[in-house]
Parts: sequence; structure tokens; C-alpha cells
Amino acid sequence: MSRLTFTSLSTQNLIHNIKVIRQKVGKAKIVAMVKGSGYGHRIKSTALILDNKIDLFGVASIDEAIELREAGVKSPILLAQGIFEENELLIAADQNLHIIFHNPAQVDWLLKSRLCAPIHAWIKINTGMCRLGFNMDIANSMYEKLKNHQQVSSIKIISHFACANDIAHLQNKEQTRLFQEFVKDKQEELSICNSAAIINFPELHHDCFKGHDSYRS
Repeated sequence: MSRLTFTSLSTQNLIHNIKVIRQKVGKAKIVAMVKGSGYGHRIKSTALILDNKIDLFGVASIDEAIELREAGVKSPILLAQGIFEENELLIAADQNLHIIFHNPAQVDWLLKSRLCAPIHAWIKINTGMCRLGFNMDIANSMYEKLKNHQQVSSIKIISHFACANDIAHLQNKEQTRLFQEFVKDKQEELSICNSAAIINFPELHHDCFKGHDSYRS
């Protein structure tokens, strides 16, 4: 026997959460992660509530980005998992989407492509979460390829904490060390704080924050 289940989204509470995050992160940008159909709350309804209240939306795929644009969302959109096929670069350039690059194939596709407009690139480095991101042994070479490419209009550097909800976890210190070592001679905008890190590591707030249904690097 199946049981009826439902989810309830409070517009008032969602907007309140954004205001609280704004107070904590100051001038840093907020990236609202609405991937996976807004974590079950429907991507359109969540995004339309937050449009113009955050700085970027984070989605999982280019299909979700197009869905938001067709729904009338005006805020910039970040492809949090990057592109899955070479031809998606053409769509991303045409739609002025931000793209996370996290594996060599994505960079190779960019080097071979001729786009209608420059793109906003984010390079993700793997400091220990081991989900997405360039390993440290190739991260610098990938960064240089993106940085020096004529079809890249801007580049940001991003990583992701694995254990930020546990403030005493030793991996937090190691990830911070690796991230700071990588960015020390670079002048790009930076992002490493997820939702938990916003609360637990205010000293690591950089330029953007990335959280569930909110964003800051």
C-alpha cells in the first residue's frame, strides 16, 4: 500500500533565509543551488521566488538552465556540473551561462570550439571532497588553459568542503590549506564556502557562497 506524501515550500521562510545569509556574508555573492528540481520543490517555483534576490542560480544541467530562462528567470545561471557534451558550449555561450570546468575533457572541448560569445568560466579544484574537480597535480595547467583562452571572459576558482558541518573535522584544515596554496598567486574571485561553511568558517568567506537554495562563492 502506498502512502500520500507532499512537500510544502514557505515563500516567507525562503526569503527570510536569504536575508539571514546576506547579513552573514556581506558583499559576497550568493549562488542559490536549485538543481535537481529545486531539491524537490520544483525548480521554477523556487527560482521565481528568489529571482533578483540572489546573484546566481546553480543548476545541474543545461536543460535546467533553459527551463529557468523559459520561465522568465533573469538572474545569471551557473552550470554547477559543467557541460556534458561539446555542443552544450554553444548553447551556454548563446545564453550567457556561467560554466564550471572540473575535468580535462570539458577544457579540451572549449579549446576546439568556436563560440558566438566569450564565456564565464569557473574552475573547480578537488581539495578533498573527491566528487568533482581537478586534482591538484593538474589543476594549475587547467587553470592556465582557461585563463589564457581568448573565449573566456572571466574566471573564478571554486572548491567545496566535504565536512564543513563538523567544525572540528581535520579535513577542513587540510582543504583550506590546499585551496589557499593554489590561489595565493592568483587574482581571481574565489569560492569555497557551502551553506555549513558560511556559519562555521566566516573567516573563509571570499567572493561567492554556494548553498542549497542560496549562493555565495
